[in-house]
Parts: sequence; C-alpha cells; structure tokens
Amino acid sequence: MSVAPAEESPSISLATFRPSQRDVLARLVPTLLGVGLVAFLGYALATQTGRTQLDERGFVPLLLGWIAMLGLCILGAVAALAAERGVSTGLRSYTRQRVLPLALGHSILAAAGATFCSFWISGGAYDLLTVLTCTFVLTLLFTASVLVPAYLTGFARAEAARA
Repeated sequence: MSVAPAEESPSISLATFRPSQRDVLARLVPTLLGVGLVAFLGYALATQTGRTQLDERGFVPLLLGWIAMLGLCILGAVAALAAERGVSTGLRSYTRQRVLPLALGHSILAAAGATFCSFWISGGAYDLLTVLTCTFVLTLLFTASVLVPAYLTGFARAEAARA
C-alpha cells in the first residue's frame, strides 16, 4: 500500500513571501510586550517567589525591573530576526510544506535571542533556570503566533500572484 504524494506546490523564493521587517516588528513587539506584562502579573501575584520579591522591593520597583528585562528580551528577539535577514539573501525557494518549519525555525531563533539577552539581566534572579525557560517558551510561542500566519499568508499571496 503506497501513500499518494502530497500535492506539489510551486517553489517560491523567501524574499517573495517573507513579510517586511517593519510588518513583523509592528505585530511582534506589542505581542511580546503584552505577554510579558501578563506574565509579570502571574509571576508577582501567583508565585511564592514573586510575592516574596513584591514584599521586599515593592510593586513599582519590581515592575520597572521586569519592564527592563522585558525590553531587553524583545530587543534580543528582534536583533536575532534582523541578523537572520542580514545573512539570508532570501533567494532560497520553499514549497508550501516547508513554510511552516521555516517560520517555526525563525521563531526558535528569536526565542534564543531573547533568552540570551535575558541571561545577562537575570543574574540576580532567584531561579535563573525558570526565568530562562519561561523566556524561551513564551517568546517561542508568541513569536510563532506572529510569524507563522505572516509567512503562510505571504506564501499564499505569492502563489496566487504566480498563478
């Protein structure tokens, strides 16, 4: 019993369907900022470590420290995506089946950049491994929520324009 091959889609170059840096940043930065602020509330109010830090430092100083870390993490994610654009010519072609792994790979790259930057500012964290893990997972999930639809939509447009 053989499996029928998937419908072949045309190969389209990355430069043709990848959204512009401005479009990605306009959606990614507010998304990560919102997620980070919600994560702060969860951390500060729902965890023992967060409540301890809240009692020791107070709400405003803890929030300002969190915003500084959040800004650096977002900068790391954005820098990683910008670096990828800087080294990629965009000439490699992809089929529809390869667009999802590409977008997820770029999301992993952004999460790695955010985690790297988080490491430098989180030196005084009570549980550094938890901070880094949460940074990576949240950045990966919510960057993918921005990049996957943008890449798939861009590919569909390029495919329609080609037809």
